Order: sequence, then C-alpha cells, then structure tokens
Amino acid sequence: MEDFAAFRLLSVILALQLAPPSNGTVSHSPVETTWDVSIRAMYNTNLVVEDRELQLKCDIVSSGPIRVQNLTVWGFRGKDSVKLAESNTSSCEGVSVGLPGNFSCTVNITLKRAHSGLQIRCEAQFEPGEQQSPQNAMSQPLNISVMYQPEINTTKLPDAIPLFRGYPEELVCEADGNPPPNITWIHSSPTAQTGSGGKLSVFDPGLYTCTAENPVNSTTYSVQVFLKEDYLPLIAGFVAVTVVAISVVFLFIYSIYYKNTKMRRYNLKNAKLSTQNGNVAHNGWDMQFPITKLS
Repeated sequence: MEDFAAFRLLSVILALQLAPPSNGTVSHSPVETTWDVSIRAMYNTNLVVEDRELQLKCDIVSSGPIRVQNLTVWGFRGKDSVKLAESNTSSCEGVSVGLPGNFSCTVNITLKRAHSGLQIRCEAQFEPGEQQSPQNAMSQPLNISVMYQPEINTTKLPDAIPLFRGYPEELVCEADGNPPPNITWIHSSPTAQTGSGGKLSVFDPGLYTCTAENPVNSTTYSVQVFLKEDYLPLIAGFVAVTVVAISVVFLFIYSIYYKNTKMRRYNLKNAKLSTQNGNVAHNGWDMQFPITKLS
C-alpha cells in the first residue's frame, strides 16, 4: 500500500509540472528567426525606358513570424547611393498574417537616364518576433540599364557656320543615347564627304541636317552653311602694292635729294682767281678749287 501511495503522489507532481499555464500559451525557448530578401523586375530589365514606370518585387522569405515595417529601394553606383522609392506594408502581401512563409512587396519607380548602370537593392525593415529588436536586411543587386532617346550635342554644332571659298568646312554631329545612336546626314550637296564619327566635310553652302536614331526614338538638328568671302588675300595684296608704291616714291625723292646735295655741279667757266692765292679759283658756291696755270 505504501508503494502504491508513493506512486500516486509522484504522478500528481509530474502532472502539475507538465500542465500548461492558465493563460493558454505554451512557454518555450526563443528560436532565432532567419530571413532572406531578394528583388526582381516584373519584366525584362533590358527594356527599361526613361520616364516609364518600372515595377519591382521585393520578396522576403522568413523562417519565423515577422511583420514588415518599412521597405526602401536604393540605387548604388560604387560608393554612392540614392533612394529611389520607399513603401510601407500596404504594398506587401502576407505580412499581416505574421506567420512563417514568403512575403512579396510591390514597388514602382520611374527611372531617368542618370540612373542607367545603377545596381538596385531592396532593403526591408521588420520585426522578427518577441524579444528581438527590429532588423534590416538588404537584397542582392539588380542591374538596370535605362534606354533613352538620342540628344545631339549642339555645343559642337552651331546652327549657322560660315564657309570660305576654297576652304572646306568640317561638321561634327555627336549624340548621347542608349543604345548608342546611329548618325546620318541629309543634304543635297554633290561634293560633301561623309567621315567617321558623325563627321561631314562640306564644300558648298546649303542646309545640312544631322539625324541621330536608336530603338527608342530619333532626333534631328539642321545647320545652315553660308558662303563668306575671304578678304584677307585682297588686303594682303593691297598692303603689298602700297608698300611697293611708297618705296618707289621714296627712292625717287631720295635720288633727287642726292643729286642736288651730294653730287653738285661745278662750273669753272669765268672762275675768279683768288687775290690771296693766284692758283685758287672760286665757283658760284664760294668753294675754292686749286688750279694750275698753263704756260
């Protein structure tokens, strides 16, 4: 009987120890929750066009109950980053349940040509569960190439260019676009010569139109080439003739001066003998010349 009573007492003690608490929850040791964040585009990222909306999906896979607090889409280029979009839990499916599983959040962004080449990542901030502080998780990068229409560089191509007769002028048409645009020239000149890199050598005045085209769109830019006479050779010739004329006049004046001053004419006719020296004659310039008396 004593053994049976001891057995009953031991059974009651074990039952009390294994009974659940009065609030209906089962206590257990905390289990660490693991999660993974990824990002994907809803269509081919090679067809992303500037100023058009791109829909992204940020997927979260969790091993435990979590609730998403905030979702941010970042663009990275090297060490630089830019915030592209931010969303709350209203764009996510499944997070309100708070159970382990897959959660998907939709984010829409509009990209510009400056965003081409960015690495896009999704960052999720959520609460994994009790006794755990809010956590942040970042996805692997999604590479984006933004397609945009060509834009012609007008700084190297003014709308009016002078053409000097006998000297060809080179027109350079450069355009930025993604994919890189194809450059063509439209004109009616039979002598124009097309070169590489959007260059065109023109010899005649007229209207020349550059066209830059890629799969997104095309754009054009026209240049008016007008003839301008080159007066430099005429001016140089006039200066040369003037210099020659001045030189001739100078030589003529100098010759007269030299003739009248340096090469004077001396006339010994009716020369007067000096009263002081019988062998010296005077001319009209009052200059003395020695003479020899002939016997």
